[in-house]
Amino acid sequence: MNNYEFSEIYDILMKEVSYNKWSEFIHKKLDGKKDILEIGCGTGEITKRLGEKNYKITAVEPSENMLVKAYEKLRKIPNIKIMKGDGRSIQMDKKFDAVVSACDVVNYMLKDKDLEDFIVNSWNLLKEDGMIIFDISSYNKLKNILGNNTFVSEEEGIFYVWENNFVEEKDISEMTLNFFIKDGDSYKRITEVQSQRAFKVEKVKEVLEEKGFKDVKIYDDYKDKNIDDESERIVFTGVRR
Repeated sequence: MNNYEFSEIYDILMKEVSYNKWSEFIHKKLDGKKDILEIGCGTGEITKRLGEKNYKITAVEPSENMLVKAYEKLRKIPNIKIMKGDGRSIQMDKKFDAVVSACDVVNYMLKDKDLEDFIVNSWNLLKEDGMIIFDISSYNKLKNILGNNTFVSEEEGIFYVWENNFVEEKDISEMTLNFFIKDGDSYKRITEVQSQRAFKVEKVKEVLEEKGFKDVKIYDDYKDKNIDDESERIVFTGVRR
């Protein structure tokens, strides 16, 4: 499946995501910080919600086709700028009050060095007392819930089969999604293959602190709640000091 096709159906597949809850949590934690760099904006759902709260946002996304969808949503919001780029390496001519990255962006960074590069680059792009906020799908979710399981679902005329394979020696979840999209009297089949890294909480916290972030905090699924062994989405915050 090519990226263009995936970007076209992405919002349908993600319609149950709690974007409102996520953006409200981020808004609360930003606590007056207004100049935001968003890494991996996707089709712009979090971007749009924060932009409507009058944040000044520079939204970065590596996929041109995702950016096209984001532009369709965001072009009328004057305080949002979108651009192509990779959070591990993108350079800017300014520093920001906060770096925000939601919805598994960090899980797609498959190597330890990718995680380190993302955190170091975020540090370099932040003002003093600037904040980083990002999430991951938990080790528990990728290993035990997705695991080696297959899921079947249908959303708005799109029938799909989601096959998972967890490679424990690499802590990698390999995902194959076969979509069957109604096309007249028949169905068109397209395939998307993805991999996500399952990070241990301790590893992420260690890298944040090693690279200089202070006051590192960890939350369960965009709530002011401590994580436990059953947590599926984990949110990290830290401050550059």
